[in-house]
Amino acid sequence: IWTGDIEIHISADIAYAADLYWRVTGDDDWFIAKGAELVLDTAKFWAARAEFDPETGHFEYNDVIGPDEYHDHVDNNFYTNYMARWNIKAALAALTWLEIKAPAKADELVKRLDLTANRLETWQKIIQAIQLPTRGDGLIEQFDGYFQRRDIDLAALEPREISAQALFGIEDCNETQVLKQPDVLMLFYLHRNEFGPAQVRVNYDYYTPRTDFTFGSSLGPSIQAIMACELGDTQAAYEHFIRA
Repeated sequence: IWTGDIEIHISADIAYAADLYWRVTGDDDWFIAKGAELVLDTAKFWAARAEFDPETGHFEYNDVIGPDEYHDHVDNNFYTNYMARWNIKAALAALTWLEIKAPAKADELVKRLDLTANRLETWQKIIQAIQLPTRGDGLIEQFDGYFQRRDIDLAALEPREISAQALFGIEDCNETQVLKQPDVLMLFYLHRNEFGPAQVRVNYDYYTPRTDFTFGSSLGPSIQAIMACELGDTQAAYEHFIRA
């Protein structure tokens, strides 16, 4: 089960939850005592896990699994890379906030987590150069080489009683564009103010027909329902809501 070893986006997901809880509740005491350290320590992990490619000048995250668990051992999963960048940026912001609001805690964490000036400078370099390619029309490739994988007409497989992964097999399904859940739309849901309506639409239209909603992830339909609502596709939103 590779998810236990290489589904590293979860570290950023938890940091995101901690940061969001703090911003929604205004629970500064909790963030000073617990939350800031979580965000800073996960950022330290992301900086250590990044791989620099001297040919492209980009930092990469290779051999990972995104939220779409039908594809494992992929490079530069867009969701993972974007969340890694968010995590490091959030950590720098948290440290700046601590230095003003709780300087003693900031000093403690800087020493305990070894947040040297050189380390923080490296964080800034990674933020600026993480691999995040996007086509001119706004379509995002879920991971390196995804667009070159075999396209499948999922509608032509209906009706069925098993998942696409069970139908094709784990390795063969990995070589298709069929998704367990759409990483890119999950990213839009979490960072909805950072992507415009046109870009959301082009990615929604591309990834929706390639997603195994019938027997894929139980986590996908709820997010798909919300994104469908945002795009005015109320019938699809209702169907995904009922499925969720």
